[in-house]
Amino acid sequence: MLSFLFCLFCLSPDLAAENTVEMPTSGFSDVQAISWFYGDIMRLFKEGIVSGYPDGRFRPDSPVTCAESLKMILSASDDLTFSAVPGQPWYQPYYAYAREKRVADLSVLSPDAPISRASAVRLIVRAMGLPLRVGERSQPFADFADVYALTLYDAGILRGETSGGLLYFRGERSLSRAELAALVSRMLDYLAVRPVHKAEARLLPAGVKLPESPTAVEDFVHLLIFLSVSGAQEQTFTYRDVAAETVRDVYLPRLKEAYPIAADLCRESVIYYHHYDITLAYIDDYVTMTLALRGRDYTAEECRNMFTYTLERANAVSEEITAEMAEAGERGERAYARRCLDWVSLHCDYLDGGRLVDQYAYSVFHDGTSVCSGYTAAYNLLLKLGGIRCMSVTGTARSGGGSAPHAWTVAELDGEICMIDATWCDRPDADGQAAYFALDEQTFSRDHTPEWDWHSYWPIFGES
Repeated sequence: MLSFLFCLFCLSPDLAAENTVEMPTSGFSDVQAISWFYGDIMRLFKEGIVSGYPDGRFRPDSPVTCAESLKMILSASDDLTFSAVPGQPWYQPYYAYAREKRVADLSVLSPDAPISRASAVRLIVRAMGLPLRVGERSQPFADFADVYALTLYDAGILRGETSGGLLYFRGERSLSRAELAALVSRMLDYLAVRPVHKAEARLLPAGVKLPESPTAVEDFVHLLIFLSVSGAQEQTFTYRDVAAETVRDVYLPRLKEAYPIAADLCRESVIYYHHYDITLAYIDDYVTMTLALRGRDYTAEECRNMFTYTLERANAVSEEITAEMAEAGERGERAYARRCLDWVSLHCDYLDGGRLVDQYAYSVFHDGTSVCSGYTAAYNLLLKLGGIRCMSVTGTARSGGGSAPHAWTVAELDGEICMIDATWCDRPDADGQAAYFALDEQTFSRDHTPEWDWHSYWPIFGES
């Protein structure tokens, strides 16, 4: 086990804007040059990320709140500076930004509550857009198996606490303001020399967590999304005090049940892996299960290469659309979603060539031909890169007197949940199918019937 020094995790954003005060460049009255955190805090002060309390103190040992943490982390990761809005809490602009960018599940970040180390690490990773480090890699911490902690540890931002020759994360503990300052300072070091993978991070729903030992269908849904988005493709889990027959006969069927749900929630990534290999091992008093994702007609590496290519192309398209909107003076999620739909319609033709690749967004961006699954995956990818909450839904659609399996999009545009059929919008006919953009659910359900209740999983994408 590696070890890590626990001032790793530290630093807290400043207090409310109205409670701050200009400090002399010499520092705060309670931050001395001999203190371990002196350099980190003074660096953040000079960067304009912290300013302190009205009494001239920084209060390095005080717990840092969720609101303060969000302000400091976003200030460092996205170079943000917001002024207080009259009549609103000082942190409101930061929470609004985090909600828009899907940086955090704000329902679990009460502004004035002390933030835990585990929550702070998750927030930092998502704000920086770091690819998650999962797979066969062993955890460095003796007390906590957390993919966000491992990711931040590998980035050199998280260090930890050494005790008895072992390294501990202490994820349940609260952070001090000095500890968060140290973390944010290391964030700045990392961002100065390493690329930020914002695109990939935006594809991971805010409410998804990597389960330590998946048992329920929802656990496996989270697992499949985590592995497909991060590109790890393989993970081993340990079940203690559970019979091998339970893992094989109860848990594995739930994994099979989880796949179509995960594919609808994140069609732009999960759909690449139509198959998975399961390896069970029985050792003493516990069972291990290794899940390895793979394609049906393609290797896991080929699937990942297609996903990476698609993500790079889609990110370039998203940036192009955003620039065009700015030039035209257009604003709002509905306007962005409409432009994304126009792009897909212009650059892709419906063609069912019987290829598995047509199920992927890759077929739209690389080949310019696809079927409903590919259309929906490509469209959802563009929406998510634009910060729009969305998922796909599969079921049946009726047209011309018959019905057939189909896929479409559920999205939240400017606060309203609506339905969009990217495929039908590209195949206008006498029935007026070109109008299937941003319809309400009742209108849409006249000829679209979902095969499962998508409403129960909608909260996985975070707050509205």
